[in-house]
Amino acid sequence: MEYSAFKLNQKLVWAIVISSVIFSILAIISLFQQWAVPEVINHAAIMLSAAAWLIVIGDMAYRTFYHKSLWVVFMILFPSITPLIYLFQREKLQRIESTIG
Repeated sequence: MEYSAFKLNQKLVWAIVISSVIFSILAIISLFQQWAVPEVINHAAIMLSAAAWLIVIGDMAYRTFYHKSLWVVFMILFPSITPLIYLFQREKLQRIESTIG
């Protein structure tokens, strides 16, 4: 997954997205369990989710495929899990793009 705008490695993108999901889950657990430092976990989850959002939005802007607005709606409704699902579906979207366009 080479991004022409960001020049990021595929392993780095997966690490950012997976760590944002893990920190989001930990942030939810920390709120219910009343851990001592939930703010640190919350801030890490927000920063990693923002980085994942920027990567996914940058890739969507670079690629031409259909239903981009649907992905943006899902990113608003499910902010921490949508970048992970997008990375799983990215290859399929590229194949559809190449056959259609």
